[in-house]
Amino acid sequence: MPVSIRDVATAAGVSVGTVSRAFNDYHDIKEETKQTILAVAKQMGYVPNLHAKTLSAKNRQTMAIILSGFMADHGLTDELVIKMLRGACCYAEENNIEFATYILSSEQQEEKTYEQFCSEHSLAGAMCFGIKTTDVYYKCLQSSKTPCVTVDVRVEGENIGYVGTDNAKACYEMTQQVLALGHRRIVYLNGREEAMVCTERLEGVMAALAEHGLTPEANLYTDFRAECAEALVLEYLATHGKTGATAFLCASDLIALGAAKAINRCGYRVGEDFSLTGFDGLHVADLNEPAIATIDQNMEGKGFAAAELLHAIVDRRSLPRCRTIPYRLSLGGSLGGFGLGCSCGLSGSGGGGSGRSTRAGRHGYQQQGCQHKRKCFFHFHFLPFVLSLRTFVLHRWSTSRLLYTRFSKLSTRKINYFRRNRIFLRQNLNYSLSK
Repeated sequence: MPVSIRDVATAAGVSVGTVSRAFNDYHDIKEETKQTILAVAKQMGYVPNLHAKTLSAKNRQTMAIILSGFMADHGLTDELVIKMLRGACCYAEENNIEFATYILSSEQQEEKTYEQFCSEHSLAGAMCFGIKTTDVYYKCLQSSKTPCVTVDVRVEGENIGYVGTDNAKACYEMTQQVLALGHRRIVYLNGREEAMVCTERLEGVMAALAEHGLTPEANLYTDFRAECAEALVLEYLATHGKTGATAFLCASDLIALGAAKAINRCGYRVGEDFSLTGFDGLHVADLNEPAIATIDQNMEGKGFAAAELLHAIVDRRSLPRCRTIPYRLSLGGSLGGFGLGCSCGLSGSGGGGSGRSTRAGRHGYQQQGCQHKRKCFFHFHFLPFVLSLRTFVLHRWSTSRLLYTRFSKLSTRKINYFRRNRIFLRQNLNYSLSK
């Protein structure tokens, strides 16, 4: 028979309560007594019941990470979950607290309320990741007295915290990058209509387009599935080909990968025929050829911040209840420029062109009386010469910092982009000079 706590108490000559206090590290017993109890327990092979340990209100510090929709394959990818868990576990290890992980579907949430679930599992609070606005937990968290921190979904409540990304701002900035390259006909590939992050990301795209007097060519919902995005883009390209949109903006990297597959299947090239952007900062997006421009939302930072905030709420410490984690734009080769919007081959929205200049387009301003004569001449004649000369000088005399500084009118970061993707840099430089 296994050794019980009563056996340890008898052997040590103390009460069961004293043994319990020793294992729970109470400070109201002598250190000598505590060490004696621990030594006796070790000698007898007694293993404390961890679940019973957490039942003590004084030591009830076990917290949970509740993953919703993970098994349903609705945008909650393995990489996002692992990164978030890594960040949370990093905080837990640094602060000597415990985190339990539970995977609950929307149907399982209907069986027990959030408070009931935490009570049955002796949880001081939980982080909720993947919660949808249509889930039961989303509705009942507002009145919950058990602390909770939601990730990416805002819920108003006394004991509720929030950690997320400024999705609207991030998508606004990425859309501006696309518009700066001359794109005016844009298709937006969204996730789930009921997902809060999708609403926020769409707001950012719409705000950027509105500043230029534009609207999306189409706003398509993909349910965050790559195969759904692939099917929708295949259908769109079959109907419009190169006469429709010149850029596809996606609410996630998985959607972008599906769109890239569709573009390739139709015989087009990402970054040349169509520009493509994603969201999330997944490793697979960087491995794609070309690398997909994306928004890295720093999931490890989200996990760490969410765990820190939950711990503060449980301990009733003062900490801002809303945390916005910084993001980073990663501009890859999937972005390509589509001109300045004139009729000589530098067509944007109005021209309906492919974005690739032809010999006729290069000299079109002479034949058609183009209003952008100076811009076009600079774009097709003078600028390539300057860029070629600059590249030659930097390559030959890169060891000289003085010459490097004189010949480089761009930042070091843009120089690196130039070396990897000359076409992409040329379009960026072109746009800035046109202004």
